[in-house]
Amino acid sequence: MRDPGAAHRILRSLAAIAVRAVDALRPGGLYTSGGDVAAAVTAALGADGFAIEAEVIPLAVAGHLVGGPHHGLAFATKGGLIGGPDAAVACLERLRAMHARDQARHLPHRPSQSSACRTEEVSP
Repeated sequence: MRDPGAAHRILRSLAAIAVRAVDALRPGGLYTSGGDVAAAVTAALGADGFAIEAEVIPLAVAGHLVGGPHHGLAFATKGGLIGGPDAAVACLERLRAMHARDQARHLPHRPSQSSACRTEEVSP
């Protein structure tokens, strides 16, 4: 028998894990896969959404979180069924390059003035 609430609990759990990891590890960037996961994670981090800086591959983007305590954190996401393992690698490489660029400028991560994606909080 299927559990209709399982998907929601999984999203909440993934978002909670991401928050704990970001708070504890203070990474230079964060990668998610899947629109529902991206929305749950950005909402849990207190962000209003993210500003898109570049398309990494079709249906995979990189930019920075907008708003909240992690404003400016480099962020990359792709559609859950988009690409193979190389798509995730491309997103992670883009995050690494963004972090290195921001460190070289001695600036905190800042969102670009490009398009912004808003996220909606996943209700419990």
